[in-house]
Amino acid sequence: MFFVVTDLDGTLLTSDRLVTERAKSALTKVRSSGGVVVLITARPLRDVTEIGQEVGANFLVCSGGAVLYDPVRGELVRATTLGSRRATSLISLLRQTFPGIRLGVDHLARCDLDPGFHVGAPGVADRHATEPLRQVAEPAVKLIAQSDEMPVDRLARAISALVGAACSVAVPCSYFVDVLPAGVHKAVGLGELHECHGRVLPSIAFGDMPSDLPMLRWADVSVATANAHPAVLEACDHVTAHHDADGVAVYLESLISTGG
Repeated sequence: MFFVVTDLDGTLLTSDRLVTERAKSALTKVRSSGGVVVLITARPLRDVTEIGQEVGANFLVCSGGAVLYDPVRGELVRATTLGSRRATSLISLLRQTFPGIRLGVDHLARCDLDPGFHVGAPGVADRHATEPLRQVAEPAVKLIAQSDEMPVDRLARAISALVGAACSVAVPCSYFVDVLPAGVHKAVGLGELHECHGRVLPSIAFGDMPSDLPMLRWADVSVATANAHPAVLEACDHVTAHHDADGVAVYLESLISTGG
């Protein structure tokens, strides 16, 4: 029995953003043996509820750790947000500091994006504005940022240096940076979930990007997919197959077959 935490894009999902039957089977075996499955992602809740249903996840941790959802009860357990004034002032600061930066504001129900903002796979409630975003009228789960002038790792370091402890900054993918409420990251709440629902189950975390590092460091065992960012490959205890070769399933099948 295990307490399994897995990232989605670049980890559990294929490049086509699908969960394979093999992966579903491996996660089903984890649950049927008394284990717990937690899906954790930078994606918003609205974009992952269907995936959670597909794999029968016990919990969904979304928006980089800002949102915790219990799909069994259909209950939003926690949502940590940036206030509208705080989000508006951050947008102003980022635009002044990084000319040409493109921004997005992710709310629970939708994501507002600057013209030309590239999100990779459009979400179910993404909408591009006709002009650069300036004002935020309601609390936001996070801001997202991208620049043609800097790769995401460099942009994340620059934003982190600018905002200091006022926000958390993470790199969830290769095309934008997350700017989250202070103290929010992918390990937030995992310890509490583990204690309440996993008890003495060994925790295993799978990931591929720098935003996964907090949860990978938290877990008893950390596993990177072969396609992972160099920092993740270096930090993890083990490396499994590429995400397009069912790396999560390969590792879990090996554990299950040997009894852990």
